[in-house]
Amino acid sequence: MALMLEQTGKTLLANQQISLRLSSLMAQGWMQAWVMGAMPPGLMLVLSAMDDTFAPALLSTTAGHLVLVLIFVLEALGLWWLRAIARSVKQV
Repeated sequence: MALMLEQTGKTLLANQQISLRLSSLMAQGWMQAWVMGAMPPGLMLVLSAMDDTFAPALLSTTAGHLVLVLIFVLEALGLWWLRAIARSVKQV
């Protein structure tokens, strides 16, 4: 009986450690998503400060509008994908 209780305790401890590691990895993933999501606007600001023709070309031409739409769609797709992964991990 004592051996069975000891094994049960070890199993519960291992499950708790796995759960904590999973939470840590999910937090790391969310932080990475925030950083990656902030990169396009940040890069746009830096490039605008470096080159005065960058922002007008991006905001007033058809090609610039297409690039902005593509950036927005890919950002939204990445966020949706990350949320789907987070939901599937929570269900496990």
